[in-house]
Amino acid sequence: MQAEVQQRSGGYPVYCAQCSMYNYLPCKRGAYVCIRCKELLAPRDHVRALETRVAELEELREAEKYVDEAFWDTVDLSHLWSDSPCAVKEDERLREGEQSMGAEGNLPVVGTLLSHNVGVSSRTEVTSLGEETPVIRKRQVLVMGDSIIRNIDNDWENRMVTCLPGATVVDRSRYLHRLMCSAGEEPVVVVHVGTNDIGKGRRDVLEAKFRLLGKRLKSRTSMVAFSEMLPVPRAGLGRQAELQSLNAWMRRWCREEGFRIIRNWGNFWDTGSLYRKAGLHLNQSGSRLLALNIKKVAEQFLN
Repeated sequence: MQAEVQQRSGGYPVYCAQCSMYNYLPCKRGAYVCIRCKELLAPRDHVRALETRVAELEELREAEKYVDEAFWDTVDLSHLWSDSPCAVKEDERLREGEQSMGAEGNLPVVGTLLSHNVGVSSRTEVTSLGEETPVIRKRQVLVMGDSIIRNIDNDWENRMVTCLPGATVVDRSRYLHRLMCSAGEEPVVVVHVGTNDIGKGRRDVLEAKFRLLGKRLKSRTSMVAFSEMLPVPRAGLGRQAELQSLNAWMRRWCREEGFRIIRNWGNFWDTGSLYRKAGLHLNQSGSRLLALNIKKVAEQFLN
C-alpha cells in the first residue's frame, strides 16, 4: 500500500513538525520542517542569536569598565593617604554628594565611623627636642555591602557601615577608594555582596569581579573578610541553589586568597522569623544575628 502511494505521489508523505501540514519527499525523514515554516522561524532564530550576542557584549563592556575603573583608581588615588589633607578634602566632598543623593538610593548610605579600641602605630611626629614619637591611631572596621546590612550598625558601634541598596560586586568596587580613605591605614574590611548579582550574567564573569575586588582590597589592607550571602525566604529552589553554589565557591576562593569567611547560611536557612514580612530584609533579630557573626570574625583580626 505504501509503495502504491509512493508510486502515485512520487514520494513518501511527511508531516511538518511546526504546522503539521504534510508533503511528499523522495525518502522518509523523521524531523521535517516545511519551507514556509523555515522562512518564519529564520527571523526568530536570528533575533535569539542577536539577543545572546548583545548580552555577551554587555557583560564584556561591564567587565572592561570594571577593569578601567580599577586602573584609574590606582593611578589617580595611590598618592592619597587617608590622613593627608588632600584625601580628607576629597572624602568630605564625596560624602557631601552621598548625603544629598543617598535618599534616592543612587549612592551608599554611610554610617558613623567610630574607632575600635585597638591601636596601631602608623606615623611619627617630631617633638620640640627633636625626638620622633609614634602617633597611635585607632584601628577602624569597615563593613560594606547591599541593603541587607542596613541596620547592623545599631548593634555594634565600633565600626562604619556603608550600604548601597541593590548593590552589586561592581558597585562595591566602584566606591571602594573613597571608603578606604575614610577607614585609615590597615583597616578591617568586611564585604557582604553578591545576592543582587545572581541571575544577571555568566557565573565566570561574576567570579572574575569578586577576584578583582579581592585584589584591590588586598592592596589596601591585609585584614579582609567576605560574608556569605543569606537565603531569600520566598525565592525558588533554583535561586537558593545558585546562592549556595556561589557561597561554596566563595569559601574556596577565600581560602586560596587568605581572606576570612563569615558563615551565615546555616543560621538563616528556613528561619523566616529573622526576616521582615516582605521576606527581603532582616528584622531586628536578624540584623542582630548578622552583626554578631560579623563581629566575631572582626574581633579575630583585632585580638
